Amino acid sequence: MDQFRRDGSYSTIVLATANAAAAEQVAQRLNDSRILSLEAQPEPEYYVQQATQTESLRSAGITVAIFMGIGPCSG
Repeated sequence: MDQFRRDGSYSTIVLATANAAAAEQVAQRLNDSRILSLEAQPEPEYYVQQATQTESLRSAGITVAIFMGIGPCSG
């Protein structure tokens, strides 16, 4: 938090629930709240979202690697 000058705020909060159905209910209540401004989601959905976001970075890395591999062959 210090590096981003966000003293007193959090970017992630983890809550434990008894089961997946309870997690969905808690996430829905938090998303419907008018008091809190946040995005609540179950942990598996969070990791799917993170994997999706990094897929484009992975694809770009593979593309660069292919061009760097082909470059020395054309000389």
